[in-house]
Amino acid sequence: MARILVVDDDPLLLELLGDALELAGHDVVTALNGKACYSHLKSRKLPDLITLDCRLPDVSGTTILRSIRANPIQRHIPVIIITASPEDLADVPEELYQALMTKPFPLQDVLRLVDQYTKDAEELLSYDSC
Repeated sequence: MARILVVDDDPLLLELLGDALELAGHDVVTALNGKACYSHLKSRKLPDLITLDCRLPDVSGTTILRSIRANPIQRHIPVIIITASPEDLADVPEELYQALMTKPFPLQDVLRLVDQYTKDAEELLSYDSC
């Protein structure tokens, strides 16, 4: 299946979401803060999708999102924003992210979105290779 980068500063949510995605057959990498997220994006195989918390202890999720979209190698990666405070996205154009999940949320909703956006990416890649 897909390689998913889960970024959240809540260890319990990180583990819960990571476990649910792994049970769904995905390869999951986690990051507890922005520094770890940037490290994964720079030094490892790129993820097929990112779930990104808006409020991290060291850098805002919106800053990370803008960085991803400004990078030509990363800008294609679908991003699902996860936040308890949707007002954090007031100055962020909706075109920069694929979906918004407000905490608390049903896990099956996130799994459905992950499947939707990773399937869309796979179809696009197979179309590009024709």
